[in-house]
Amino acid sequence: MRERGESVIGFKVSPEDRALVQRRAKVSGMSTSEYLRFAVLVESLTAADTSAMKLVGRSLLEKVMRVIEQREAVGRVRG
Repeated sequence: MRERGESVIGFKVSPEDRALVQRRAKVSGMSTSEYLRFAVLVESLTAADTSAMKLVGRSLLEKVMRVIEQREAVGRVRG
């Protein structure tokens, strides 16, 4: 389910490109959407796009917080 304010971007790719993206996403442990967003952010970072840098920082913070919460939950279960 989409969060409020999110929208969908659609585009066509060859079957080979689709398979490549899906493989890379799986290897990276991401959904296809996550992987494509990640790839765009990496491209933006290499172009020194400061807005992309802010997004990456926010995304990393959110992921770190999820990991911490998961570890705390596991500790409560084990404790």
